[in-house]
Amino acid sequence: MSIRELALNLIEHADIAPQEIDLARAAELISWLDPDAGLPEGLTPEALMDAWNDIVRSGAHDDNWT
Repeated sequence: MSIRELALNLIEHADIAPQEIDLARAAELISWLDPDAGLPEGLTPEALMDAWNDIVRSGAHDDNWT
């Protein structure tokens, strides 16, 4: 799984409409993840924030968000 795929998965399972996140929120999301769950290599708050915000800006989540 890539960081982008992880971000899209988290967005798809969010309880509220997706919106852009900052570094603090990205770090918080990462802290909730199980490190033994095979997280993407290079996962940092910056990388997650960039992928998440790119997905939100591009609307790539629109067909999948529930």
